[in-house]
Amino acid sequence: MATSGIVMDKVSRFGSEEFLISTCKISKAGTGGPLVDFNGNFLGMNLYDAEQTTVLRRNIIIKLLERLGIFQPQHKQGGRRTSDIMVGSTNNGVYLSTNSHFDPLVPIDTIHEKLRSLGYPLPEKNCRGMKFINGFEEKFPCMDVSCRSVLKDLSEEVTLKLSCSVVSLASFNGNTRLFACTGILIECTSVLTSASLFRSSNDENTIDDDLRIEVCLPNKQITTGKLQHCSLHYNLAVVNIMASPDLHTTNLYHEVQFEPCCKVVAVGRIFATGSLTATSGTLTDEPSNFDCTELLTSTCQITKAGIGGPLVDFDGNFIGMNFYDEEKTPFIPRNIILECLRHFETKRSVAAGSIIDCNLNRWPVPKPYWVYPASDWDLGTCEMIDLRAARPTLL
Repeated sequence: MATSGIVMDKVSRFGSEEFLISTCKISKAGTGGPLVDFNGNFLGMNLYDAEQTTVLRRNIIIKLLERLGIFQPQHKQGGRRTSDIMVGSTNNGVYLSTNSHFDPLVPIDTIHEKLRSLGYPLPEKNCRGMKFINGFEEKFPCMDVSCRSVLKDLSEEVTLKLSCSVVSLASFNGNTRLFACTGILIECTSVLTSASLFRSSNDENTIDDDLRIEVCLPNKQITTGKLQHCSLHYNLAVVNIMASPDLHTTNLYHEVQFEPCCKVVAVGRIFATGSLTATSGTLTDEPSNFDCTELLTSTCQITKAGIGGPLVDFDGNFIGMNFYDEEKTPFIPRNIILECLRHFETKRSVAAGSIIDCNLNRWPVPKPYWVYPASDWDLGTCEMIDLRAARPTLL
């Protein structure tokens, strides 16, 4: 059934601007049906009224669906993003990804089991509509409306070299993942990455020697990694892996002249999917928020997955290694990294004393947590409520 009419320029009898009024005459059976224009564009949902047809506006419906975790809008320009976690089921078992919602067919116990295996905190038992913050599965946010990949702005040669030299790594305690980050191949069997991958969960100033390290190569194959050298002071590490013909080493010894406002690219690889992610920005002359005074900063907005990843110029020249901060992205410059590598050359192993442990700096990494939209009905806001101290987790 269908009928036509016009949208009237007056407020509904509910006295709210969230509703429209149309002259379309519908019956009770039309309650919940769509109001569309003659091009088929959705305008709202019809509500039966004997006197006039009231229509719930499209933008209000979208905001409600966002809160329920059913509808996800395109990421807007700028700002840090939150991501929903999706736990679904396939013939190969249970999977987890971002930018979606919980599959209602998956039991809550299965969802909790998957989250525990990833080292993530558990949400409320009624988790639909909640947002997950600071996960390791988030790609770098797009910096423009088109969401065009930054890698497409680089030359084909530079993109190929980066895709063949950037890997992702994860540390495990048994079957539980503790940390995930990015690394870059500096020799045929050596990967430069962040020492946060090896830090003990009980004491961040010590290395956990019992962790299992997995490295996701550009071809998405998983290989085992072993800690070769580590500097807790500068929060960098070198991981030994098996040689692979598909890998391309990065030239750290090529001198690059750079200054504030130079355009740069931050690159990372997501461990869960093996996909490459990148974003662009400029160098700044602002200090970082970290203790390490040698750090420089850029406006590249990365996620936790980009920790340990390379910062390069648009010719692919290595500038430094990135760390994560919400305000601006700190990076350790190439010359400091080379000093550490020269120090490592005189040491055979971690046990032989290749940990630089004088005046240890702090290298904070934000913990993952869950939030949900504020319970008030002011749908014009996007306020989030932090649950970390609000209430205990339901197991």
